[in-house]
Amino acid sequence: MNVILIGPPASGKGTQAKLITEKFNLVHISTGDLIRNVIEQNNELSNKLKEYVNNGKLVPDNLIIDILKDYLKNINTSKGLLFDGFPRTVFQAMELQKLLDIDYVFEINTSLNSIVKRIENRYICSKCGKGHTKTSKQNLVCDYCNEALTKRADDTKEKVTVRYNDYLKITYPVIEFYKNTKMYKQVDGEKSSHEVFEQICGVIESI
Repeated sequence: MNVILIGPPASGKGTQAKLITEKFNLVHISTGDLIRNVIEQNNELSNKLKEYVNNGKLVPDNLIIDILKDYLKNINTSKGLLFDGFPRTVFQAMELQKLLDIDYVFEINTSLNSIVKRIENRYICSKCGKGHTKTSKQNLVCDYCNEALTKRADDTKEKVTVRYNDYLKITYPVIEFYKNTKMYKQVDGEKSSHEVFEQICGVIESI
């Protein structure tokens, strides 16, 4: 079973991806994580990616596809995959069709107001890179390795608004690309993460 999660930044894709992969034993593929892993390599490609990420801009299609193809060559895809935030453009969706058959496409529909509120409480570990949801009044250390938490460079109201508008402009056509297919389902991202997960499981387990 191959699944795609689509939604604006901070819509909860990462949380749902973790829950779905654990329940259905899928390989979680986050292009955001793949990009961050490449950035850590400190080479020509990583320097290019840093410019896009640090300025809150989307990474070009050709770079995303190349990074994804390299990753797929090195993993076992037979038990099923879950794509978190990919594809983001129609070109990416068309390229993905050449690589794999997709069973479900879930759109997590979330408003900009909700997203801005969420990023105010979103932190990342300075050491292991795992994401956390905490308020500034809580102890801002990692739950996994006890290192300090920091804000992502692109987690500001201004940058997330730019990314949200980019999503509407660039990624929404991907939803239209899938919308008239049996694989497409929309879920209410305004609800709690548990309720969103229940919506997704309800679709998968009804088959």
